[in-house]
Formats: sequence, structure tokens, C-alpha cells
Amino acid sequence: MPRLTPVFAMVLALAMLSVLVAAPPVAAEEKTVKVTVTCRSEGKGPGSVTVDPWLLWLEPGDDTTWNLGNADEKIVVEPKKDRRWPYVERKHEGLDGKAYARGMTTFPLGDFRYNIRFYCNGEEFVIDPRVRVGP
Repeated sequence: MPRLTPVFAMVLALAMLSVLVAAPPVAAEEKTVKVTVTCRSEGKGPGSVTVDPWLLWLEPGDDTTWNLGNADEKIVVEPKKDRRWPYVERKHEGLDGKAYARGMTTFPLGDFRYNIRFYCNGEEFVIDPRVRVGP
């Protein structure tokens, strides 16, 4: 069996390092995660509201679309007052029942509490689901 001399070990280590350094980095696959907000109201008075998913799991770089499933009304998504938020823009709103969040901050990892504000059958609803970025 050949002996592994210190010089040969150093050359082998440098060769392996050059292969690792020369390999192109594997980019994380960015995706758009969709959240559906549904409001059901029969007649006057409060209706029932669902958010799917309630706990939104994201990876760094993901975009998010909040879709008010059964209405073309205003929807506003923003972090709780004085809270951290994974996106550069802190307020996301749309008049067509959709709000979009794109462009995460540099270090977006963690749990985030936020509000979704919208109207359904002329009544304002505010709900507070959560976002988690990372494992």
C-alpha cells in the first residue's frame, strides 16, 4: 500500500479544495407561496373567516401572495405594530383582493406576527396569522 507523504497529502487536499471552490453555488429555489383568505357571511352580522395556511412557512427568498378568495375588495397585509418583518416593504395591499410581498430582507429568519385586514360584505375583518422563515 502506498504511503501518504505530507507533500502528497497537501497536494491532494489542495486539489480537493480547488474542486469545491470552482463548483458553482447552488441557488436556493425561490417560489411564490399563496395564502387564501375566505370570508363566508350569510346575511348581516359577522361571518366566518379562514386563512389557509394559518402558519405560513417560507424559505429565504420566497415571495408571498395573499388572495381574498371570494371578493374583489381591498386587502392589507402588514406586520404587527413595531414588529420585525421578513420583507423589505412593510405594507402590502391590493384593491383587487390580492396583496403581494416580494424582496426579503437580508436576514429574514424567524417567526413573525402580522395582520390581514380586509372587507367582506361591507364589514371589516382583522385577523392575525403567523409567518415562519427558515426551519
